[in-house]
Amino acid sequence: MKPIQNQFHVVSDGPWLSVAAFPGFLVAGCCLVGLWCGFVLALLMIFAAVWGVLQLTVLGSFTRTVRVRAVLGAVAVGFYACAVVAVGLQWGVTRVAAVVSGGDLEAVVLTAGFTIDPLIEEVVKITPLLVAGWWLRSKSQWGVTDFVLIGSAFGAGFGLFEAFARTGQNLAKFKPFPSGGYTQTSLDPARIPDFGDIVTSWLPRPEDQPGLFNLETGPTVAPHIVWSSLAALGIGLFFRLKGAVRYLFLGLVLVAGFDHMASNYVILRPGAEDGLYTMYGTGLLDPFVQVSEFSTSIWWLWPIAVLAT
Repeated sequence: MKPIQNQFHVVSDGPWLSVAAFPGFLVAGCCLVGLWCGFVLALLMIFAAVWGVLQLTVLGSFTRTVRVRAVLGAVAVGFYACAVVAVGLQWGVTRVAAVVSGGDLEAVVLTAGFTIDPLIEEVVKITPLLVAGWWLRSKSQWGVTDFVLIGSAFGAGFGLFEAFARTGQNLAKFKPFPSGGYTQTSLDPARIPDFGDIVTSWLPRPEDQPGLFNLETGPTVAPHIVWSSLAALGIGLFFRLKGAVRYLFLGLVLVAGFDHMASNYVILRPGAEDGLYTMYGTGLLDPFVQVSEFSTSIWWLWPIAVLAT
């Protein structure tokens, strides 16, 4: 049998780009130029999500047993599985609630955005950890750090899915911003960090909406990594500890869910003008705003504290 390189020798002798093939290459080149901006930004968003996971993986190197490729694979699980399941559940719950209550679907969706939706997301993100925990108990044991890293990766993938859902269809409209990153022309523009922003930030968010007057700030902390790391800590302690006390740590899942609810409430801030219950517009839930603002200011510290547990 001839060597492989010799079998293709005849191809390299002649002109590889014929006149007949040139129009095809030209069309393909134009398509690539047209899609280049969106393609690069998509890669930056993916890199931001992966970079945050790698930071935590390095931080937990001394106590983890899972391999880096397993952690990176968990990002894909969060993106393709957890996010899709959560969206499906949220869609079904809001439709059923609208039918049962007889209310306006838009109002139900808005209310669900800071009530049931955050809880659904946090539970769905840690469900694979529960399955893995029960499965691994008969074979090998993960340490708490392993649970935290895998859970954080689920959150990173989930957050990446949300980022693409918000801005993925408009990536070609993003333009470089003078102080760094990419943004779009809008009264409430989204911002995608550039490579320099990503590698110099802690747990960078793939896409953010800092507001029209805060575009010069760097990327904020990815919240889904924060919430999932805390919930994963609860799952890890549940499987590693013995006795009834281990059930108490499942409460960390609720803590993550409640902080998620408070964060969403601050973003949505519904009022009576939205056609919802008047208590939303009376300031009754304003303490959630204060809790969320304090919690957000120390998001960067949460995963460090979790890994140090």
